[in-house]
Amino acid sequence: MIAATTMCPINFLGVAMMVRETRIIFEPGDIRKLRAVCRKCGGEVDLPFRARYKPPPSDCPHCRTTWYNPGVEDPTVEAMLNLLQDAHRLATSKDTIPFTARFEIEDDS
Repeated sequence: MIAATTMCPINFLGVAMMVRETRIIFEPGDIRKLRAVCRKCGGEVDLPFRARYKPPPSDCPHCRTTWYNPGVEDPTVEAMLNLLQDAHRLATSKDTIPFTARFEIEDDS
């Protein structure tokens, strides 16, 4: 993971200023776990990346709100589960492809 800080010039109401911008760059191999957060109660469950992929629970472990119904087609749920499985595959791969992806996140602080 790389944290890069740069100074960027801006013009605000005719006044030239410099603004600090921090970006965080990471590769799939930097990911150790993802965290699922319940939108109802705020409860969290960690999904560590191990040798075998394990999908998130279908219900919140804290308030038992249903997150998804296994076997019921829902394109949004399928996209999220596929994203998690693909992220796991990339994070645990052993350099099986000749390039990597770097994800960049802006630090709004």
